[in-house]
Amino acid sequence: MFLRAVIIAAALLLAAPAWAATTLRVAVAKSATLTIKGMDLVVLDAAGRPVPLPDAYAEVPISVKKGRLSIGAREGVADPITLESRSVYFRVNGRQYRDRITVYRDGDKLLAVNSIDMEDYLVGLINHEVSSAWSIEAVKAQAVVARTYALFQADNSRDSRYDLESTIDDQVYGGSQTEDYASAKAVRETAGEILVDGDGQVVQAFYSSNCGGITELPQNVWGVSTQIQKSVKDPWCAGAPGSSWTWSTDALSFGAKLKAAGYSGGTVTAVTVKRKTAAERALSVAVTASGGASTMSGNELRRVLGYEKLKSARFKVSVEDGTFTFTGKGAGHGVGMCQWGAKGMADGGYSYRQILGHYYTGLFLRNTSSLGPESAQR
Repeated sequence: MFLRAVIIAAALLLAAPAWAATTLRVAVAKSATLTIKGMDLVVLDAAGRPVPLPDAYAEVPISVKKGRLSIGAREGVADPITLESRSVYFRVNGRQYRDRITVYRDGDKLLAVNSIDMEDYLVGLINHEVSSAWSIEAVKAQAVVARTYALFQADNSRDSRYDLESTIDDQVYGGSQTEDYASAKAVRETAGEILVDGDGQVVQAFYSSNCGGITELPQNVWGVSTQIQKSVKDPWCAGAPGSSWTWSTDALSFGAKLKAAGYSGGTVTAVTVKRKTAAERALSVAVTASGGASTMSGNELRRVLGYEKLKSARFKVSVEDGTFTFTGKGAGHGVGMCQWGAKGMADGGYSYRQILGHYYTGLFLRNTSSLGPESAQR
């Protein structure tokens, strides 16, 4: 059957998994200075002592001076500091957040980390990744894959201070300012639901904006296999934003990008796609320039030229009068759920379970609150 609904895993681990915790730590700012603002804002230094603020309604700057934090006119504050507000919300660099922010000194810069309940995080994420105005089943599918991805990253965090980036490096999260009823409804109606493999392990649930008609395998993008082991066709994203595109660059600008990325630069004279994946994405690309020849993956070429310029690795390239024109399909890496495809499926009457079943073939839906095999039966 072309579509298979995701089923609930019956065999559960007896011990409580490490990802049962519901608080996430999200890196929301990395900069030389920060500003904080909020009614009833409470700031505590590294020893838990209150740090007086000049005005309850003022925007207060934070910076690094002589290896310590400077908060407003107060200098020599030991990090990390924590920010909370009795009024629930407060602002960091003009963005609204809830729960708690921890600010670390990171060399001569600052790192701000939002510690937030998983479900609240998802409500704030929805309108940055998709639109809560989409059909509710597509928004619910987004909630499940975002929850799954966040839990996987929390168990495999790259930095001891936080679990996730708030950018396209992980998932786009801009705080609580875009929370709305529709987002909250989608999160609430899928509360605790995640994708797992046959062993009950959390899936690294990749997803992208538009797969261009067919999804990709992770090993063809990052060189590493995951639980996502099947590429699937997707007619539902046709005609959606990013389904097709064209971008051009001149030979000198192309060469400058190569040089800046550490490759042989100069004037580019030829670009040849040597190998493609079964999903028609560039697996090996040869680039010849006056400074030398380079070979790289299609995904690496996207990084070199800019992900927003070369929107996917599913492209053809032509050259005329020193101008290279890339014509392609899809936007993003193409692994896992296609967000525009999910919208198309939901608009066509498919449920979020059927959507997930299509993009994550052979994987299972499970609730993190499950305590044993019996609770998984529906």
